[in-house]
Amino acid sequence: TGESGKSTFVKQMRIIHGSGYTDDDKRAFIGLIYQNIFIAMHTMLDAIEKLGIAYSNPDNQANVDLIREVDAESVTQLEPDKVAAIHQLWADPGMKECYERRREFQLTDSSK
Repeated sequence: TGESGKSTFVKQMRIIHGSGYTDDDKRAFIGLIYQNIFIAMHTMLDAIEKLGIAYSNPDNQANVDLIREVDAESVTQLEPDKVAAIHQLWADPGMKECYERRREFQLTDSSK
């Protein structure tokens, strides 16, 4: 996937042997987590198209459009309509097939 795990290792060492994370540290990660969600979704949406996988539910195109509207690099909150769209997309067998083929494109380990 292109990830070596160095930052994860350092974070785990901090949690195990250090003081862990403060509440402010945890709050600072929220935006990054939201960004990672949408970056992963954009990657999946691009991949499903490139791999020629069809959505089982054609109505999911509206969900695709909604997710593509989000600027993944600057998102700071999860809006209920976007959460619902992500859930509906992940429930689609086409999206699940795409995820099973994730070795054919670069997807972060934490995407699912």
